Amino acid sequence: MRILLFGGFLGSGKTTIIRAFIDAILTGELGNVAIIENEIGEVGIDDILLRDGSVKITPIFGGCVCCEITGSLISAVDEIYRQVSPDWLIIELTGVAELGNVKELLETYTDIGLEAAAIAVVDGSRWQRLQIIGDFIREQILGCDLIILNKTDLCPDPALIATGLAELIGQDEIVLMADGRDRIADSMEILRDLFQLQDDSGESHGPDGFDHGDEDDDHDHDDDHDHDAHDHDHDERMVGAYSVGFTIQPGAAADKVALVSQLADLFTEIGDLVSRDGIVFGHVKGVLTESEDSFVRFSLTTAGKPDVLVSAAWDASGGNGSATIKLTMNVNSMNHTETEIADLLVPCLKRFGPLFVMQD
Repeated sequence: MRILLFGGFLGSGKTTIIRAFIDAILTGELGNVAIIENEIGEVGIDDILLRDGSVKITPIFGGCVCCEITGSLISAVDEIYRQVSPDWLIIELTGVAELGNVKELLETYTDIGLEAAAIAVVDGSRWQRLQIIGDFIREQILGCDLIILNKTDLCPDPALIATGLAELIGQDEIVLMADGRDRIADSMEILRDLFQLQDDSGESHGPDGFDHGDEDDDHDHDDDHDHDAHDHDHDERMVGAYSVGFTIQPGAAADKVALVSQLADLFTEIGDLVSRDGIVFGHVKGVLTESEDSFVRFSLTTAGKPDVLVSAAWDASGGNGSATIKLTMNVNSMNHTETEIADLLVPCLKRFGPLFVMQD
């Protein structure tokens, strides 16, 4: 069983990239996949994007596996190995977990032979302004095997950021990803490089096809990272996590197009409340679900309108008729406690009045 660990700050785009890796594995006929999804909050949002009939998803809620619920992760990995025995296990860590720490925990406390790689996802669009918590970001990605610099289409000089990252942690394997690139093809090349897989010609491939930026190949890579640095005090990086769920009763939504627009405005308002200097030091996300295949996902990391992903099965014509629609939200913020987030959300949610019924 090969293990892919994905880490990176809240809202860096881990789930979207993981979806590309799943597609690369399945379309490339590299085997079957299981996923462990670790959420800080009490409900799952991202698993709806990762669902596939051939993929088993195991959620771990309510804390960070690298420091609060380590036993849950070890148990989940062991159970999946013994009961499912997938060819690939993908683990998506919370946006505050430390990759090197989790990889070390797996190698130390699991009694199965592991072939694991740790991939850090860095948000290029927020990189400069996230330097206010630069030490924390550095601790997150130390010990990774490869960095994916994501959202490079939204930052002015990706190569400069890549060079800075290389100097910051001594890691020269940096892959640039952006909207418009073939993420599945990039993911396949990464897998071939990390695990020395062969393509159809029987030849092993490295990452020569990647866009690596202009990093200096002569800088030193410190293979002897001080793992004592991972013995962090979790209080130094507490993240307020507030989860809430609502049900929209059948027939209550007269216009599903207007509903999505209203919710986009709601997420914008919440993002403004928990942002600092236009940046959400966390992640505001939610999903509107009519069925397993019919959903709308909202994701916001900067002030302004959220990214909205509408599934192909979502029928926006008319209202919700006899269908029950659920809205699930997670708000994570390094600037606020759970109670403070809840207090901020109350006036935002009030304007929806009787449309929403809070889930038990």
